[in-house]
Amino acid sequence: MKSRVTRKFQVTIPKEVREALGINVGDTVLWEIGEGGVAILRKVEAKGNPEEFRGAWKEHPLLKRFKNSVEATRWLRGHEDSD
Repeated sequence: MKSRVTRKFQVTIPKEVREALGINVGDTVLWEIGEGGVAILRKVEAKGNPEEFRGAWKEHPLLKRFKNSVEATRWLRGHEDSD
């Protein structure tokens, strides 16, 4: 199966691949680079109700570097200034 790359570096996923992976309009896909420079395309499966993830960021290891989430957010945004 082949796809042509457009000027905007877009490709069409062949019908056989879409059907095999169950990819539909609006789905999210993940690209990975495997051994030997092989590109791997995976469908990202929805992970339940978004409410299940409320507050999950509080457990992220990166936050242990900072005094609080405001400080971490400023660092992530590139604003190290304080109020």
